[in-house]
Amino acid sequence: MSIVKTKIVASAERLFTEKGYESTSIQDIADDCSIAKGSVYKFFPSKEDLYIEILEERQLTLIEQRERIREDASLSPRERYVAEIECQLQFFLTHRLFVTNGCRQPPPYSHDRIGPYLFRMRARLMNYNRELLVRQYGEKMRPLAWDAVVLFTAIANEYLLLMTSADKPLSVQELAAYIAG
Repeated sequence: MSIVKTKIVASAERLFTEKGYESTSIQDIADDCSIAKGSVYKFFPSKEDLYIEILEERQLTLIEQRERIREDASLSPRERYVAEIECQLQFFLTHRLFVTNGCRQPPPYSHDRIGPYLFRMRARLMNYNRELLVRQYGEKMRPLAWDAVVLFTAIANEYLLLMTSADKPLSVQELAAYIAG
């Protein structure tokens, strides 16, 4: 990725996180990068395309991190389980766009491509967490897995909101171990 494109993506993610999708304009992003508005459009045909690219890049990063953990033979199954939870928590804290945007304003579901993309992204995460729980607790968990995923997700979301909105400094490692328990 070029330096300018990388700068645009970083600026857009920060502005979307701080101001929300609807309140951030391409001009805001261009001004933040000290480039012409047309330079943003050189890389991204629309704000929607830019937003989706950020979501895709971040989701790929999370997938790669989780795969490295799953392939780490030095970890016991329990350590791997806790590390995968910690990885998710740390990811959402690092990329607050996924957490804070939902607090300040609803995600931009009204846009033709963003709503379905966010739905698919959430579905992939839920399915991943379902398989994570089944891997940890065995096939006996499968009939109850969706209930467990809802509880798992609710607990993680509430703590993430507490950590980001209320600015509560909690240990991600301790929180991951708590959620795993």
